[in-house]
Amino acid sequence: MCKMVWYKLLLVLCFTFFPESCVPPPSSGTQQLPTAPLTIIATANPNKYEFVGEVIGIKDGDTVEVLHNNQSTVVRLEHIDCPEKKQPYATQAKQFVSDNCFGKNVKIWHNNKHDRYQRLLALIVFNDSVVLNKALVQAGLAWHYTKYSTDQTYQDLQNEAEAQKRGFWILPNPTPPWEKRDSAKTKHTG
Repeated sequence: MCKMVWYKLLLVLCFTFFPESCVPPPSSGTQQLPTAPLTIIATANPNKYEFVGEVIGIKDGDTVEVLHNNQSTVVRLEHIDCPEKKQPYATQAKQFVSDNCFGKNVKIWHNNKHDRYQRLLALIVFNDSVVLNKALVQAGLAWHYTKYSTDQTYQDLQNEAEAQKRGFWILPNPTPPWEKRDSAKTKHTG
């Protein structure tokens, strides 16, 4: 009985004085999603083209399938890179996208550019005013993908998420997905 009281007291002290050290990294999709304020307001389309479509599939945190004019289009969110499958917070990023977009009509802002997998590179706007790409970075569920983006807004949002320890930034050393992919390539070729 006495040990149990001390154990509970130790847990209370740990959560009170060192809350960040008491949160284990996610191992499954059962972790609660970060609650970042969605203050990313879409004021004007910076891209040349726009269409509205229904999100009918979520491939992962940065890839969705959209139905427009009875045609399916796979959209890759530009400027960002979400964790790869089996990386911490990959499930949470996918769930964030699903919670905010699945089965809903969204705006797709694009320049008619595609990546090497023929996915349309675009911004997605949901709830009429929130840019999904930026909301993922702000929530700590995506990195600013500097290899393909020089937009300082994304870097500022990433810095904010890291400073506030949102999403994967609570982890001691989160690994960017491009490093994970590079290490996987090295294993297969090495």
